[in-house]
Amino acid sequence: YGLFTKKKKWFTIVFVSLYAILPEYFAVEFSQSLPLLTASRLLLVMLLAGTAFQLRIYNPLPGLKKIGVANPLLIYCVLCLLANLTHIKDSPGVVNSIFIIIFQEFLLVCLLVINIRTEQLLFKCVDGFIHASAVVFFLGIIEAVTGWKWAYLLTTVSRKMLQSSMTRLGIDRAEATFGHSVYFGLFCVVLIPLIMYYYENTRKKKYIVFLALDLLALIFTSSRGALLAAGILLILMFLSQSKRMLNIYVKYVLIALCGLLILGIFSPTLFETITGIFKSVLNALGFSFELDNYGINQNGTYSRVMQLSVITWVMMHNPLFGMGPNAQTRGVIRFFDERGLWVPSNTYDVGYMQILGDLGIVGAIAYVVLYVSLIKLTFKNDKKNDVSNMNRAFKWCFVGYFLSMLSIATVNNVFWLIVGLCFAYNNIKANEERRV
Repeated sequence: YGLFTKKKKWFTIVFVSLYAILPEYFAVEFSQSLPLLTASRLLLVMLLAGTAFQLRIYNPLPGLKKIGVANPLLIYCVLCLLANLTHIKDSPGVVNSIFIIIFQEFLLVCLLVINIRTEQLLFKCVDGFIHASAVVFFLGIIEAVTGWKWAYLLTTVSRKMLQSSMTRLGIDRAEATFGHSVYFGLFCVVLIPLIMYYYENTRKKKYIVFLALDLLALIFTSSRGALLAAGILLILMFLSQSKRMLNIYVKYVLIALCGLLILGIFSPTLFETITGIFKSVLNALGFSFELDNYGINQNGTYSRVMQLSVITWVMMHNPLFGMGPNAQTRGVIRFFDERGLWVPSNTYDVGYMQILGDLGIVGAIAYVVLYVSLIKLTFKNDKKNDVSNMNRAFKWCFVGYFLSMLSIATVNNVFWLIVGLCFAYNNIKANEERRV
């Protein structure tokens, strides 16, 4: 209980700092049929226990209702649970999916709203998250340059886990603690607005260093979808900046370009790799640069477009509830290829097709309700002339996430952590306005 008293909120800060970056394979395994007790879930259990022992527990639902997200959140949970329960007999992943919806989504949001009730504490929590993420960015860069898979040292389970270990253009793609480079890429994209927000509000140069580490780690993921999403996101964010702040960012961009030219002098191989990564992004947009030693899936655009056929497959078989959790790994989802054949695939490359493929129309409606509520909340409450308003960052976090999902599957931990922080922040601001 002492961890959660007013004077000892440090565990909440630790929780927010670590929850989204700990690997899934760093866990306790009870049996093959039960969900893993991952390190992130253990932190969640500790946060739940500490909250339960508080003498007065704050009810988060009135606060969520006040900011207009209680009903969308409940609709999302009910519809997703309904869609999952229809597959209870044919999909072994249903138990894990239900566990995630109840504990790692709904309960996580409620616990963050309960435990973060001052703007000062929220600021410290997000700042801790940024600092911890900066360490992961740095180690991700080291991983790509040296090939050292340092995160694999945390593997504590016997079952097969996602550890892709892919190479592209002669280097190991950075995946850090996320098991796959595309998920790490999405994580890098989502953190960009938070880091920029802290720089703009503190003007501390360390946040520019963190941003540089973020972008460099993103480059070394070689995730074309994440890089495109980051490019679009940065353009949108720069267009919304004041002229003075935009000039500051232009200065740092020019410094980065000079650094790239210097890299070309002292390390031509690494320079060629980085420029090759950008050429691969341009190839995805229709260019035709020759790339040697690229690796697998050189035509990534085609594989994404092909997955749009999930819509037809689901409508043919189970339009309302989809094919169930992990449909792709169970071989029950198929894509229509250029030969006119329905072919199985063991992965989703488009997050929106993952939602429709697994949960059907009911699940898609659930996500639409949730996503619309997030955009409405953050854009409505972003005070244009108030640079300290954290909705400025949260809205771009969600935009970056939604853009990334055009070519990357969903990444629950980081998304729901930011949802919980966003709800906690808006609840704090709503309470402040009511007191005034």
